[in-house]
Amino acid sequence: MWTGPARGAGRLLAHYLHSAYAAALLIYPHRIRLELVPAEPGTAVTAFADAEQASAWFAVERPVLVAALNTAADESLGARAWQLASALSTFLDRSGHWHDWVATQRMALAVAERCADRVGRAHAHGSLGLAYNRLKRYDEAHAHLRRADGLFGELDDLVGQAYTHLRMSLVHEGQGDRLAALADAQQALDRFKRAEHRIGQGQALNSIGWLHAQLGQYAEAVEHCEQAVAVHRALADREGLANALDSLGFAHHRRGDHRRAVVHYRQALVVLRRLADPYYETITLTHLGDTHHAAGDLRAAAEAWRLSLSKLDELGHPDAREVRERLARLDGA
Repeated sequence: MWTGPARGAGRLLAHYLHSAYAAALLIYPHRIRLELVPAEPGTAVTAFADAEQASAWFAVERPVLVAALNTAADESLGARAWQLASALSTFLDRSGHWHDWVATQRMALAVAERCADRVGRAHAHGSLGLAYNRLKRYDEAHAHLRRADGLFGELDDLVGQAYTHLRMSLVHEGQGDRLAALADAQQALDRFKRAEHRIGQGQALNSIGWLHAQLGQYAEAVEHCEQAVAVHRALADREGLANALDSLGFAHHRRGDHRRAVVHYRQALVVLRRLADPYYETITLTHLGDTHHAAGDLRAAAEAWRLSLSKLDELGHPDAREVRERLARLDGA
């Protein structure tokens, strides 16, 4: 257990950093890759059999990892601090601990600024932007993402810039500006293509398809989402595949093909449940309920929405209000 600063703190921190990063890669193998600070000689690194074991380790060790990060910041251990925060972010996002995500990234940013570490600052600003977006704090999200974009530009990091534009797209969408969101998603796709980053291309194609559906451009939506599904299937990216299937279902729902929409949503849910990703599962469940409602199957709609609401309440997420309102309208009718 972490007991604070002591002799050998560097080795203990290296243990947590390298173990957390290995766990994060098992949970999401296609996450942004980092060039970690080398471990101290003799450092033990925890081995994990699978993503489920890695998630369970994070759940148990989360308070210890946050304490380790605090000590890294206090001791000015430089890149180790922001890299540990980055490794921890995968679990914090998936499990809905968004306030912890903000707190750890703020610590990471502070130490990166003290050490004049541009790479660390860029990653911390980008992660803070996404975390604030999850909390619907859009002005703060934009501010951090603009800083991240500038820093990744200075570093000539096309992939970092591309992911930043994808995150900006999410923020614009949350604010209701779908045209600005589409422009950022298209900029992300351009940068991913230039960097020959296939996973990112699939993610950007999915975002573009989703936004075309939001704008009522259904042929373009289906085309881009089907391309995204193909990319993620080819690369065995289950998370990307689930998101693209959800977007494809949404596009078919909006064009009035409810049967096909339900098929794609159910396929997405199968993948999401294997990933143990409760937040994205709530999104697909809500969409599935919307489609059942539009098709006139009110019982199936209520079932999907209630499942979504129970998970959102567990996460303490503000989206719960919108799903609760759907159910209230259904009960009132």
